[in-house]
Amino acid sequence: MKFFISRTAKPKQFTYKARYYDPEKEAWEQKKATAGVKNTLEENEQLKARMQARWHRDELTGRRPYSRIIFMFYGVLILTVVYLVFFTDFIENILRAFKLT
Repeated sequence: MKFFISRTAKPKQFTYKARYYDPEKEAWEQKKATAGVKNTLEENEQLKARMQARWHRDELTGRRPYSRIIFMFYGVLILTVVYLVFFTDFIENILRAFKLT
């Protein structure tokens, strides 16, 4: 059993300062940011808006960001397997190692 000699610390207080939110103005600022027009958004908010617009455009066209890279990886993998099977004695060496031939 634990005994405390002194009191434990109180949890930190949460301070929240509410601010006015205007969804129409926010949408307008987002549109301006995606178009590259100078606006009142900060640089990181502008970058976020451009990235969201790009992702949304990719979703509409059906493209995934890394689909081309994944397709190339699988293509190279298949070509490597075909090369090892048909143009080298790789399979024969594996079968000899396990004494199956």
